[in-house]
Amino acid sequence: MIGTGDGSQLAARISWAQPGASNGDTHYRYIVTDNSGREVCSERSETSCDISLTPSTEEVTFSVKATNSSGLWSAPSPHSEPVRAFQPPSAPTGFEGHPDWQGHRGEAECLGGLREWPPGG
Repeated sequence: MIGTGDGSQLAARISWAQPGASNGDTHYRYIVTDNSGREVCSERSETSCDISLTPSTEEVTFSVKATNSSGLWSAPSPHSEPVRAFQPPSAPTGFEGHPDWQGHRGEAECLGGLREWPPGG
């Protein structure tokens, strides 16, 4: 899930389910990587982590791998659904000038001064 940030960074929370118990050992540690192989969440015991994403038009996916007390790492999980840290532009702050609506074949055209519409109404 993507949340909002300060405009230069966006936050994402990644979470996953613990794997089935392997020989009764449930003390797992996890590492999360993105689709480029970069580690985005360092080794941890929690089944979630928060990361920062730089706004971009590129999609990113994540995968998780686990280890238990054996010290052997699992194969990576299937990749997550893609997410995009897209920062939309700011909303317009207002209009310049004054619009003038005048009827034209049943349509309105903006001509430049403020007038009553419909005319005489």
